[in-house]
Amino acid sequence: MKHIKILFLITFLCAVNPFWAQYEKKEIEDAQEEVDSILGEGRAKAIIQRLLDKELRRTNKAYSTGDTYYVDIDFGYGKIEKKDFINLPQKIKKGDFYMVRINNINPNWYKVVINSKDTIVAQKLEMPTFGDISLESIKSITEGFSTSIFAEFKEIESELVAKNEYSYQTLFSDSIVKSFVEKMDYFESILKETQSEEQLIIELVEEHRQLIRGMVFLLESSKREVSKIKNDILQFRQERLQREPSENEKLFDYKTAIETFYGVKQEIEKHKTNAEKSLAELQKKIKEKNLFEFLEKNKFYTSQVDELQSGYKESISKFDEIKAQVSPLNMEKLLASIRYLRTDGNTFVSLPIQFKGDREELSISFEPKDSTASLQREVLPKLVFPVEKRSYFSVGTGFYYSNLRDERFSTVSEVIESDTIYSIVKEEDITEELGVNAMMRFGTKIKGVELLGVHGTFGPGLSIQKKVRPRLMFGVGLSYGRKHNVVLDWGGILGYVDRKSTVIEESDTFSAKPDVTVTQLMVGNYFSIGYMFKL
Repeated sequence: MKHIKILFLITFLCAVNPFWAQYEKKEIEDAQEEVDSILGEGRAKAIIQRLLDKELRRTNKAYSTGDTYYVDIDFGYGKIEKKDFINLPQKIKKGDFYMVRINNINPNWYKVVINSKDTIVAQKLEMPTFGDISLESIKSITEGFSTSIFAEFKEIESELVAKNEYSYQTLFSDSIVKSFVEKMDYFESILKETQSEEQLIIELVEEHRQLIRGMVFLLESSKREVSKIKNDILQFRQERLQREPSENEKLFDYKTAIETFYGVKQEIEKHKTNAEKSLAELQKKIKEKNLFEFLEKNKFYTSQVDELQSGYKESISKFDEIKAQVSPLNMEKLLASIRYLRTDGNTFVSLPIQFKGDREELSISFEPKDSTASLQREVLPKLVFPVEKRSYFSVGTGFYYSNLRDERFSTVSEVIESDTIYSIVKEEDITEELGVNAMMRFGTKIKGVELLGVHGTFGPGLSIQKKVRPRLMFGVGLSYGRKHNVVLDWGGILGYVDRKSTVIEESDTFSAKPDVTVTQLMVGNYFSIGYMFKL
């Protein structure tokens, strides 16, 4: 029996399992369809975006309530004497942002300090000097060679420059070097057959002297190219350091300067290689047996060959020095002297500052960046704005006159046969009411007539009579003054007054003293004169 139950349970589970699996699959498919529907329609994304937009609007509203305003200052020569050289925002509201905009100021001369912290530069910008690059070493290259050789080189160089026989770009080109090599090979073959060792040495010395003359010309050309860039940089600095730099000045051509430095560097590397090659060929040539023996016997020619070798070695050393001077690092030092000079015009604009109170006190000073310059520190007195708002909201007191009135009655008693009889007598009404008030006033001064303003008014009042009663007053009015104002108001007044009861007639008599009047709420007119203080 036990086995039968187990078998039945297994059979039941096997039968139910496909249906359960199908149900789970359908649940998963339905959930997936719902997710796909939401994502496919972009509903989830739209809901999230709406929530983000709502939060962004709430955040923006908490920090800003209007437009951006400017505090404009003209710092140029001849402008400070003008009446409107400073313009302050008078319509700015709490929460608005404003920026300080200073025209005709050279930001390369002055740093602008706003509220002592906003745009201050921590320390003076140290501009690199031309001494950092040691350009004079180019000149020293020519002076370092042997006097006996370079005196002649200078003379030949002058002749070459005067006749314009050599080009800076083509001097020592690959074709010329190849031509020299071929020529040397040619002379070598001829000299072996027809010339003496002495003649061979003389021609060899002359050929290598010509090569060194070309090196001198190259060094001088390199010096002129770098000097031109140096002069351009000096001129650019001079122009940008004028008090009022021109808006139309050309920008410095960094690309051309860098390309020139790079070209000089490439030429120096190429000609250094040629110098090393020429030196190697010279040393190889003088080691040949016939020339070596000839030089051993003739010290005069030996000294000339030694001078050529020294000239080559010194040239190679100087080439290395020039290459180091026009390296990327030294180019960076030279160009850094103008990199930080502002070229975006002569207007300074600060970052936005939020107006958080009723008035703003702004401190601005202009401090020279270079302590060695003959510039004075300029400090503006504190700027306060808005100087005076036309709109106002104030509370003030005053006296009012209104047409609210009480009806007055007297009671007269008369004794008849031991009974007291009361009758009513109509008294003359008081048609005016005087009182004091405390009014809230909100309005604006009239543009062009700054002393006169118009406003709406609302507030409580208190009558000054036998029966002191509260009043509610509303209306319009005029104010006159700047801070202390006289105000005239008129409008409606609401309050309780006494009126004869409708159940009592004046001809009636009463056995007891009657309450003749009842209290009613009435509306009337009022006129008021008072005082108001305007911020």
